[in-house]
Amino acid sequence: GFIFNYWVEAGYYEEADSSRFNYVARNGAVQPQQRDEDIKRKRLSAGGESEIFVGDNTEAYKLSGSVLHENYDSQSHNTANGIVGDVRDFDLTTDIAQFQVDLPLINRGNGQWHALQVGMKLQKDELDQKIDGVSEFVTNKVDRDVVEAYVQDDWAFSENSELVAGVRYQDDSDFGSHFAPKIALKHDY
Repeated sequence: GFIFNYWVEAGYYEEADSSRFNYVARNGAVQPQQRDEDIKRKRLSAGGESEIFVGDNTEAYKLSGSVLHENYDSQSHNTANGIVGDVRDFDLTTDIAQFQVDLPLINRGNGQWHALQVGMKLQKDELDQKIDGVSEFVTNKVDRDVVEAYVQDDWAFSENSELVAGVRYQDDSDFGSHFAPKIALKHDY
């Protein structure tokens, strides 16, 4: 049998903000200034989870996953003595996909069980930032790609003691690749 639960969410946010401040020059002259900023954020996400029962097994495989697309755009400029200065455009796009499988609970009797999980995450960020139409980067855009994969075992070895062990692999285009082991012991008194 199957059990499904899915969701979709969309969002849009917009804000126009102005702030006024004074700039004091070295000669003591005060120059009134203003910063104006227009912000727009668009977000779309979807995900779900399923339980799949195989054969006569009363424990299910649990599948879960989600995707996200978000765009954050900010345009701002400063004004001093009525003259518009540096116009800044900041545009960040993020895409994320995640997936996890929880294997059926392995019951060993006497309060002992194992809960195994495996999962993966993919992320891509793109940033475009300009002042007066000129990119602040050597290339017009910079991007970052991240791939993660993990496996974890929650092992209850008595009625009130549990050991969590796992390992995560991460490949990050900015920081390189590495493995990160994890181990934790929990005991309820």
